[in-house]
Amino acid sequence: MTTSDYCDSVLTTRTTRTVGRRSVLIAVAVTTGTACLGLLQAAPARAADPEVTIEAGGDLVEVATADGAVVQVPTVLGGLLSVGSAPLPEGTEVRVTWDPRLYEANPAPVLTVDGEALECSYSNAPSGTAPSTPSSAPAQATVVLGEALPQGRSYLLCLGSTRSLTYPQDTVEAPEGTSITVSLPAGPAQAQQEAQASGTQTTELWGASVGAGWQMLTWGEGYHVWYPGSVTLRSAGPAPVPAGSRLTVQADAQVLASLVLGQGADAVTAVTVGTVLSATYTTPGLTEGQMLTLPVTVEARDLDGPLDHLEPTVVTVSSPEAARTQRSTGWESVSRADDAYDEATRLRYGVG
Repeated sequence: MTTSDYCDSVLTTRTTRTVGRRSVLIAVAVTTGTACLGLLQAAPARAADPEVTIEAGGDLVEVATADGAVVQVPTVLGGLLSVGSAPLPEGTEVRVTWDPRLYEANPAPVLTVDGEALECSYSNAPSGTAPSTPSSAPAQATVVLGEALPQGRSYLLCLGSTRSLTYPQDTVEAPEGTSITVSLPAGPAQAQQEAQASGTQTTELWGASVGAGWQMLTWGEGYHVWYPGSVTLRSAGPAPVPAGSRLTVQADAQVLASLVLGQGADAVTAVTVGTVLSATYTTPGLTEGQMLTLPVTVEARDLDGPLDHLEPTVVTVSSPEAARTQRSTGWESVSRADDAYDEATRLRYGVG
């Protein structure tokens, strides 16, 4: 073999090996790339986690506190759940903790959207539902969603509402806030609803109660209706009943021909409004514990036999201009439910 032939042979061999290695590398690279692309195409996209924002639901109601301040709390025990990113799945739990002195829970929770009721239930019965003297220890309940909640909508969850706090049990010492926690895959969503200052002091609140000295008007065989021979307005304090408050007596016009509230120059003669006689007396201011008593004079119509219907006699007090600072006594209105004006009520309530 000549030198030239040897060199040609070596060069040829090297060239062949070089090309072979490149071919292998290229093949491996192409194969690997194809495999990775296949893996990328096969891997499913990760679903977005649901997001929830929680706001107070309903209007606000004012509550007097023992430290002299009046605070505002939501009327609804629960909140507005706004769902974003992804649906809130069925089985999601919502835990609510509240002050049982402020709120009373319903036997079953209610979940609505645009007037439509959705499935939900308690996983445990609410604690502190209706004690005669509510404890300051927090009450709690957990609500479980019975169906998924689509994203992009707001859902009102209601477990109950504020208690009807009446004088003198309408002052709460150090009211606690309401806590709402929604369980989510990425971690719980939480909100705390704290009582907000109203800018009003307890000393600015006023309350009033009315009473009546009932008398019976009878006719026929055991028929009768009750009417007030006098009415009394009492100031519950601490602020005075505002001057200009309205003390009103209403009675059925088919039973009474006339009604006069008060006496002397301040007496008010009732006017006919539809089927009732109505007399409204404008009161002076009354300080805490002070009472105002007014006589009621009536003229009865001649009646014989049963009546088709009866407008009940009602005594009320109101002061629309000062309603925001009015505390509830539960006696802002009084009436009677034992009139005997037709056969059914005569058999039930009739006398003689």
